[in-house]
Amino acid sequence: SRVFASEATVGEDLVAKVRLAAFQLNYKMNLVASDLRRSNGRPSTIGLLIQDVSNEFFASIFRAVEDVAESNGVTVLASNLDEDSEREHRLTSQLVERRVDGLIIVPSGNDQSYLAHEQRSGTPIVFLDRPPQLLRADTVLSDNEEGSFLGVRHLIDHGHRKIGFVGEPPAYSPARQRYRGYLRALQTSNIPIESQFISRDLTTEDDAQQAVIKMMSQSDSPSAIFAAHNRLTIGTVK
Repeated sequence: SRVFASEATVGEDLVAKVRLAAFQLNYKMNLVASDLRRSNGRPSTIGLLIQDVSNEFFASIFRAVEDVAESNGVTVLASNLDEDSEREHRLTSQLVERRVDGLIIVPSGNDQSYLAHEQRSGTPIVFLDRPPQLLRADTVLSDNEEGSFLGVRHLIDHGHRKIGFVGEPPAYSPARQRYRGYLRALQTSNIPIESQFISRDLTTEDDAQQAVIKMMSQSDSPSAIFAAHNRLTIGTVK
């Protein structure tokens, strides 16, 4: 135990013998058992629940969490939620059962109160990208509304008055915030809001592509488009 914990109280000769024996026996340290005995308060594992690692945005979150964790000797256990609230409940429960030292979650559903017990039990929980619902917890968010407002104002400053909007379903809080920023930018510049230039409830590149084709096929079409999501932007450009 002291050899694998790299304690300085073990002589070099004995360390060499123990490690040789471990190699010959293919011995692997039982980290779960080790965690049960830890008394220094240092975490060893963090659970990370994101929506879809194939999305570049969530992949960048995964990489950032993993880089910081690895530099501190912490292992990350990650899973995709796929916008499924039941999957969020199930995977969170599984991570807690594995005795992770903390959770980082991009929430899927509209009710995270089921985590209140884990909070009271001392499990640290941080939410990303979207705030939890029915639960008070630390959250790291982008200023979606202000970012959207600045993006649309940039188009207005370049002379555009007919600006299309391409966005995700309003069930997602970032989507609602970005749409509010779009509306605020138009309203503060006294530009009328034209429903034929607005397409929400889009989820894929193809959805965005078809929406923009329809939008641009109108006799009165926008001169600029604000795309409020990375994958929808790809479809918009196509």
